[in-house]
Amino acid sequence: MKIEFAGPAGSGKSTLVHLLSEDTPRISQIYMPATNRIEDIPFFLWNFLTFLPSYLTFPKNGDRRLSRRELAWLIIVNKWPYQLMRMSNGTSQALIIDQGPVFLLTSLYCFGPLWMRHPENEGFWQSVFAKWAKTLDMIVLMDASNECLYQRIIGRSKSHIMKGEESTAVFNFLERWRAGYNEILEKFSMQSPSPRVYRIDSGKVPIDRISRLIKMEIINFNNAHERTS
Repeated sequence: MKIEFAGPAGSGKSTLVHLLSEDTPRISQIYMPATNRIEDIPFFLWNFLTFLPSYLTFPKNGDRRLSRRELAWLIIVNKWPYQLMRMSNGTSQALIIDQGPVFLLTSLYCFGPLWMRHPENEGFWQSVFAKWAKTLDMIVLMDASNECLYQRIIGRSKSHIMKGEESTAVFNFLERWRAGYNEILEKFSMQSPSPRVYRIDSGKVPIDRISRLIKMEIINFNNAHERTS
């Protein structure tokens, strides 16, 4: 089973992922390829070369070019599903991801250069959403009220782009990301099969109870999978 935990800043994703992976042997956290990890360099080199012909066909008449980080993200959302499927074959463990493809797709599709959403690129995006809809089994969307998230962002030691900003600016930032996540999840809902979306308000439900709920979902999924195998 492959699960991504997504949601606005301060919603409790990392805390929950850490709790689940540390507390349960059959749940393992996995990480997306990263350009600063030596072992991931072959992934980016090979997949950049194979992706380059498609990338060169993209219309790029817009506001700006892709940043290097966005280009790496584009390679990940297009090529990582195959690697992730191989990782999950033959294992009964639940593989969990903190801010994975849903986060990257929201960043690229909703907040990337305007030409990324050009109608001529729609076929590419459809193929990407279809691949991830078949790869992910569940998406856990964490959220809470703007005030709750704001207090968490300014109160934690972890750095964030909005830390130190006025509450109005932070609220606007959170609303934009919330709308972006909802748009991406709508794209997923139009795929068949599509991953189950599990929405949780971490401002109302204690983290330990959320952990128990996710564990039960994993057990139910595995039981259903065994019955159909």
